[in-house]
Amino acid sequence: GYTYSGHPVGCAAALTALDETFKLDLPGNSLARGEQIMNRLQALQDEVEIIGEVRGRGLMVGIELVSDRDAKTPLSPQIAGAIGNATFEAGVFVRISGNIIILSPPLM
Repeated sequence: GYTYSGHPVGCAAALTALDETFKLDLPGNSLARGEQIMNRLQALQDEVEIIGEVRGRGLMVGIELVSDRDAKTPLSPQIAGAIGNATFEAGVFVRISGNIIILSPPLM
């Protein structure tokens, strides 16, 4: 059989992964850690003019970078890329998509 059509080994692996996910309470941990991150980033938004908006759920967070907060003018991708490079050099891995910094920290 195929891994997507009821293959016994594939099903056993998927069930074990689900068991571990719930045993470790990864969904609950994701929500709690995500709330911590969102609270800190929203406080940072008040201090840093280029943060236009912070949005996300759980541990999937986006930080919109703007050159003008009122007009919501996107920050240039080159500057956003430079910020991404600086975070990488500091040992923090983020994804840059246009003027958005995307954070996806580990579930644990």
